[in-house]
Amino acid sequence: MTHARHHIPHVVAITSVMLCAQLFAADPGLETLDSRLTKIVRTARGQVGVSLFHVESGARLFSFNGRQPFAMASVYKLPIAFELLTQIAKRRLTFDQLVVVGPSDIRACCTLSRRHPNGGITMTVGRTRLWARSLRVQFDGTENVTRTGLQETVVLKPGRYRFRAWVRARDLSTDEGVALHVEGQDGPGPNFTSEAVTGSTEWKLVERELVAPAGTGLVTIRLARKASLKFDNLLKGTLWVDDVSIQPEN
Repeated sequence: MTHARHHIPHVVAITSVMLCAQLFAADPGLETLDSRLTKIVRTARGQVGVSLFHVESGARLFSFNGRQPFAMASVYKLPIAFELLTQIAKRRLTFDQLVVVGPSDIRACCTLSRRHPNGGITMTVGRTRLWARSLRVQFDGTENVTRTGLQETVVLKPGRYRFRAWVRARDLSTDEGVALHVEGQDGPGPNFTSEAVTGSTEWKLVERELVAPAGTGLVTIRLARKASLKFDNLLKGTLWVDDVSIQPEN
């Protein structure tokens, strides 16, 4: 918060709006708001601005320093969120659409710029994927890898599910890539391998519908690879995996 002695206006928007709503509910006479806010502002460490609009008609019902410009600070996220949801509703964007944040997108402002001054972040509308928070697997080029030892076991009840995972690769060598394998352990169950990742790729979504029949119990998700039959078969490169899930289908 910027103090008054710096002579820089500021506004606590959410608090002001809540205050306005409370006053309006307590006394419908809007003319009383001006005098009450004036008393509050006298004790505040800054300058306050409040405008009250009727959403359906757009009519301005009340204004207290309402035409004075203020720095938006974090409130700028609100109109962006409105526009983003509008674009999604019109099917111009999707929640899973990827946005790559590069060096030119970073501004010295906050935790994001301190941790990632050169960018290197891939985002979706629903979630941000940071390299440092994903599972990173480094292959050193000394083995024709088939099993990585990385796996997770879950229990599934009979039903229909959606398997999803985000993967990213950098310089994965050989003709056989790395994939995610899902397999039932107790009797019948799902058994499939996702599309293998090779070479270099930005974050991409891997998903598949799966059915857990009656009798399904333990199901294992593991990182796997088919052995390469090429002479140059030693796997080298980096793979990132994030947000692996098996969710019931609606």
